Amino acid sequence: MFNTKDRSLLLPDGSRCVVTPQDFTSIMGVEDGDEVVVMPKTSVLKPPSEQTSIFLVKYGNQWWASNKNVLEELTTSKDKDTVKRAFALYALRSIVCPPVGNSLCGNYLKHVDDVNGLKKKKWATHALNNLVHGINTYKNGRGTTRKNLSGCTIFLLLYARKKISEMIPQEIPEPTRTKMIDKKLDELLKTRNKASILKMPRTRSKAAAG
Repeated sequence: MFNTKDRSLLLPDGSRCVVTPQDFTSIMGVEDGDEVVVMPKTSVLKPPSEQTSIFLVKYGNQWWASNKNVLEELTTSKDKDTVKRAFALYALRSIVCPPVGNSLCGNYLKHVDDVNGLKKKKWATHALNNLVHGINTYKNGRGTTRKNLSGCTIFLLLYARKKISEMIPQEIPEPTRTKMIDKKLDELLKTRNKASILKMPRTRSKAAAG
């Protein structure tokens, strides 16, 4: 179970490990630069620039990064900077900050406008912050109707597996060692799922039972 207050993850032996941006870098390959990723509180009203407008699609009164447009530019564009922007948007949606919905918020367009500034951003820190926010939003009731939560949840699974593997002696031969790691991870996930059910609101539990 992940504690969003101190950002620690419960391990099978009862210990807790604090998860850091450096861990995200080690596991997911996303590095931190020197600049904080600042996201506007209001939705983007217009494309930040002409070179980023090709990625946008409008739903209602909000702009979003179109998955179709991103993939199209990524696979067909001959412009090097356009390909870099498309790849950055694809990585943001898939790894750094996967959204609850299907499309990435249009506010990220300003961060890919300057392709030379992409590596300057603290993307690992942003990814961890985004994951914590997504879990908190889901936990506090605002996300009770959601099937998924935002953030790179696969990272926590990979992090837990890495920590468990460090507990299993290297001397144990394969595939026995891998099976032991998988078993410990399954036990951890079952504990997490059981705890989640116990914390569900009473009305929701009845609805689920019915």
